Amino acid sequence: MNLATQATRDHPASRAAWMLLGTLAHEAGDEQQLRQALDQMERWDERWAPLLMALGYRAMQQGDFTGAQQHFDEAHRLWPLNIAIQEALIQLDLHFDQTGTEALDRIRNLLGIDPWNPWGNFALGVYYYQQDEHVLAESALLRTVGTRPFPIAYNNLAWILYQQGRHDDALFYARNAIEREPNAAAFWDTLAHILEALGDTEAAAEAWRTAADQQTGSL
Repeated sequence: MNLATQATRDHPASRAAWMLLGTLAHEAGDEQQLRQALDQMERWDERWAPLLMALGYRAMQQGDFTGAQQHFDEAHRLWPLNIAIQEALIQLDLHFDQTGTEALDRIRNLLGIDPWNPWGNFALGVYYYQQDEHVLAESALLRTVGTRPFPIAYNNLAWILYQQGRHDDALFYARNAIEREPNAAAFWDTLAHILEALGDTEAAAEAWRTAADQQTGSL
């Protein structure tokens, strides 16, 4: 990255130099250098997909999901087949609870490129669950945890199995969710329901107490 920094000093009007610096800074996690490059690119109103992606990720980290949506939409216009951009847009659809035709088309487009993509299958599982297609939701979530162990995917799978009365299977996935994310109140609540259904009322009560404690701690 030192060479890129030097290039911006030697050639301050070079868009290529600033683009390179921004890309390398983002990959290295160098916040100061990234901000410097992004400020310069914004002054030029430069539209370059890798930096738009960096802006989008930065906005998501800062909780500016509307701004992130704008950056990734523009990046997607420039790079329509880029998997990382499509994954980010699907994550934003999930954040905004978008389940309409556009969101479903995005999921299907991504899975058409990468059938085992974890974000695509997770979003598909959420979509099918909301449509009361629990068997299809289970299948999509199984593909998700088979490729990437998202704690929320394990939890959602556990809840679907619990609703189907498959409590032993549900317990396995609920414990996996908590093992990966022990501070999620919703995951403990899922576990409590399953334990109660299995007749272990004492463990269920303890799980509900933990869920309440986690919920209080997050306020």
